[in-house]
Amino acid sequence: MIDEKYTILIVDDEEENRKLLVEILGDEFDIIEATGGQSAIDILDSDGDSIDIVLLHEDMTGVDGFDVLTSMNNKMLIQNIPVIMLSTVGSSYNSRRAFGLGVTDYIIAPFDSVIVKRRVINTLSLYSKQKKLIALLVRQIYKREKNANVMANILGHIVEFRNGDDCSHVLNVGVITKIILERLNEISDYRFTYDEILLISTAATLHDIGKITIPEEIAYKSGKLTEEEFEIMKTHSTAGRFILDEMKSYENEELIKVAKDICLSHHERYDGNGYPYGLKGDDIPITAQVVGLADAYDVLTSERVYKKQFDHEKAVLMIEYGESGEFNPIVLKAFKDVNEKIREELKINPIDRNVDLEIRRTLEEFLKKEDIDIIDRAMELLEKN
Repeated sequence: MIDEKYTILIVDDEEENRKLLVEILGDEFDIIEATGGQSAIDILDSDGDSIDIVLLHEDMTGVDGFDVLTSMNNKMLIQNIPVIMLSTVGSSYNSRRAFGLGVTDYIIAPFDSVIVKRRVINTLSLYSKQKKLIALLVRQIYKREKNANVMANILGHIVEFRNGDDCSHVLNVGVITKIILERLNEISDYRFTYDEILLISTAATLHDIGKITIPEEIAYKSGKLTEEEFEIMKTHSTAGRFILDEMKSYENEELIKVAKDICLSHHERYDGNGYPYGLKGDDIPITAQVVGLADAYDVLTSERVYKKQFDHEKAVLMIEYGESGEFNPIVLKAFKDVNEKIREELKINPIDRNVDLEIRRTLEEFLKKEDIDIIDRAMELLEKN
């Protein structure tokens, strides 16, 4: 027997049929009755979150069972609420049609009390197990992504602390990267899912980890670097890639794979005048192209021991006219389109852009609100069990 008292929506325009089902199920379940198809649609619209299963009669006057199923499909409710179709006819055409619209089970009259009750319990048990598995999966994804994000931010902060800079730089680069990627989705042939954008913008915080290997007298130098010193500074790109290659326990993490490209190539430039390899055009990973621009903007608008701070407008013009190297025209256009949004976003205290908030936002975007609610309920059940 199931532990929780689930709620069943019984949909039938015949009162006697509803009464029979209430007698069979009423002792062990909370029952809501819908007197017809339209009534069921209205109840699902207003109270769908509280309904665990629907017993839906196939043949009703006006809005019939198939109309209700169509409505549930259009509103994505069928994915979250299992439906058992009840039929007094039992034609193979109708049963195929019902399963095609997403019903979990199909019961033909006469309705034996033992069979009806057992099929309801089996459906709920299967559904509950599926949701528990989803909850466990989401918990594992959350844990893995949280660890990867925390690792990225810790390493990024080490770099900033090591170089005597404000720790907000690594977070700023991640935020700028995210905003540019979102705009690229709208104006170019590049396509990134929401979770890919999150992954890339997180990996962006690792872009300068190779600077850990740069000698202090060069990393901390307040004046302009000599040509020889600059050549040493440029090795941070290959050093960053090497550091990530050595992180064997994380080598299969997608975040590390993306971060390797970013570390190695974020100083490459579209015309081939960047470093370390002088890559040109689309030979440069698009992730590194975007991070390279994001990094250039934040460096220009930040005060460093070796340079003064430029205001937003000046920095945008400097990037547009190639003073930080040449960028992919479509990436540059995306940046120009959203430069005001970037300025406003960077006014927010970096502490308020922390990892946990971003991961929660990712889950809420990736999953519908109904899924979040179901996962929360499943987690409560798991904790009780």
